[in-house]
This record gives sequence, structure tokens and C-alpha cells, in this order.
Amino acid sequence: PVRASARASIAVTGGEKRMQSFVGTPGYMAPEIYRARDAKAEAYDKSVDIWAVGVLAYTLLCGVPPFIDDDASQIQKRVMSGKLEFTPDYLWDDVSASAKDIIKRMLSVDPDQRMSALQLLKHPWLASSKMTQSTLRQLEVQQSFWSASFDMNRIIQGLASQIARGT
Repeated sequence: PVRASARASIAVTGGEKRMQSFVGTPGYMAPEIYRARDAKAEAYDKSVDIWAVGVLAYTLLCGVPPFIDDDASQIQKRVMSGKLEFTPDYLWDDVSASAKDIIKRMLSVDPDQRMSALQLLKHPWLASSKMTQSTLRQLEVQQSFWSASFDMNRIIQGLASQIARGT
């Protein structure tokens, strides 16, 4: 099971909830979760959920996670580096620049530069409520096991709405 972020240990600083637990699935955990574990001091906020949605979106669009490896320590190194590649090309040729842009913004290593849930909902790729035909074709090819009503935009909008509400 994927546990994208922890809610077990919460501190309130300046009215904002900050988490400190090290809980999650390695490929979906944001860099600040790893830093919190290693430094035993840094807390993180709900922006880690945006990171996890970015990993999920990347995976759904091409069929492969962005920071894949058999070794959890190598996954951590890849996450911490923030090096994001849209390769191999044949998996990404039909994915729109707008879809790639939103993924890059969700997977920013710096949580202060990462999109908020509200910014995510206002991004043109989601706000348009229609995906480009090429992105839809790519989803149909990569995710053939999903039903014909599969709507990536609706899934991400729903996840972003829940994050914005703090649920």
C-alpha cells in the first residue's frame, strides 16, 4: 500500500500543522520527509502530499515511477537530487507540455517552490477540465486496464481539493 505522507506526529507552529514522523512509501515520499528523519529536527507540512500526487501523476502518464530503483537508499538519493527526467521519449512523446509542467512544479525539491493545492487546481492543465487529445491517447495506451471513463484531471483535482481542505 502507498502511504504518501505521515500524520502521526504533528506539531503546530505559527498556526500551521507540521509533521515529523518518518512514514511512507519510499518512491512517494518528498525530500523533506527524508530530511526530517536524517536531521531529527526538521518538520514538514502538507506540501508533501502535493509531491506524492506529482509522483502519482508521473506514473499514471507514463506507466513508470519517476524515482524507481530496487534499493530504497537509491530511491532516497534520486528523490533528494530532484533530477526529474521525462524518458524514455516514446513514453512521453504524446504527453503535453502542460502536463509535464504541472508534474515538474509538483515535484520541486524545495517545498517553498512546490505548487500549493490551490495553485495546482488553477494550473491550465487541470483548470481547462479537458485534456488534450494526445494526452488522452497516451493515457489510453499506458493505462489500458482503466475504464473508458478514466479521467486523470478529475483524479488530480479531487486529490488537490482534499489536500486544500486538509483532509
